[in-house]
Amino acid sequence: MPAKKKPTPEYAPSVHSEIRTLVEKEIMDRQNQIHDAAREALTTISNAAAAATNVVAVAAAEAVRVKALNDSTSSEDHDSLVELKVLVVGIKTDIKELSEGTAQRITLLENNKLDIKSSYVSLYKQTIDKLQEEQNSRLKDVENKMNLWSGGLLALQFTIGLFLWFLGNK
Repeated sequence: MPAKKKPTPEYAPSVHSEIRTLVEKEIMDRQNQIHDAAREALTTISNAAAAATNVVAVAAAEAVRVKALNDSTSSEDHDSLVELKVLVVGIKTDIKELSEGTAQRITLLENNKLDIKSSYVSLYKQTIDKLQEEQNSRLKDVENKMNLWSGGLLALQFTIGLFLWFLGNK
């Protein structure tokens, strides 16, 4: 004899909808965090580029000053060239440090971002399992109360029937 299949509880779609809503909210939050991190990286790159442009402009102005000195055949030509060389070396070092720092920050952001497929276990599974446990607990409580009330009503019906039978046979 085949076993009777229990009917699906009517609350199931609302629980799934609630869980889906929570998961979608978490996904949107994570996407916003990734978007914010990308925006921060872009701002950092822009600031680094502006700083590098400023350094190059200062070096160019210094080069113009040195060229003017060179054209005037001043005795300070050699000293100015040495100063210019030191400035250019410093500029190269500054640009290299800015570039390396920006590259390291971008790499760090890329390494720390969450992948949506791998984030389920770490972000959502625990919450969903907790919600399912709570729902199962509530369902068991309802079933126990229904069984208790059904038994009580059955006993009451039997008692009333017995009473009516007794009155009818008197």
